[in-house]
Amino acid sequence: MREIILFTGTTGLEPREGVTNVEEGGVQLFKRQLTGRHLYWYLNPERDSDPEALAIHGLTTEFVCGHPRFKDVGDQVLDFGQ
Repeated sequence: MREIILFTGTTGLEPREGVTNVEEGGVQLFKRQLTGRHLYWYLNPERDSDPEALAIHGLTTEFVCGHPRFKDVGDQVLDFGQ
């Protein structure tokens, strides 16, 4: 059985406030063993992180502003799961 484990870091904790991802990562397992396939990006959320989220991940607006947006790499995330 193949499994994909994804990780996301977001700009906040409240979905109704329009939170978006600031980081995206994943690993692939086959029969519960790492396959060596992985992905990881810092993402430009095009907004500031809420103070509570910033205290958790520490990814400032200044740091992530030069990275791709999720819509620029989203297809690669979906392809990773196939």
